[in-house]
Amino acid sequence: MLQDIDVKLDELDGEKAVLLYIRNLAMKHAAKEMESQQKTHDERRILHYVLDERNEDLESISKALNLKESLVRVIIEKLGKEIL
Repeated sequence: MLQDIDVKLDELDGEKAVLLYIRNLAMKHAAKEMESQQKTHDERRILHYVLDERNEDLESISKALNLKESLVRVIIEKLGKEIL
C-alpha cells in the first residue's frame, strides 16, 4: 500500500512539473502580448496582479495596488471587453 502511494506521488510530481511549465509558458506569452498592446501603466499592473495572484476581486486588487476601486472596476471592464 505504501509503495502504491509513493508511485502515485511520483506521478503527481511529474504532472505538477508539466503543469507549471505550461503555466510559465502561458505567463510569458501573456506578458509578451501585453507589451505589444497599448496598455496604461495601471492596466498592466492590474493584469499582472490578476495573472500572478489568480484573484479578480476588485477590493483585493484595489488594496494591493493602492488604486481606487472605481478605477479598478473600469479597467477590469475595459480589459474584459478587449478579450472578448
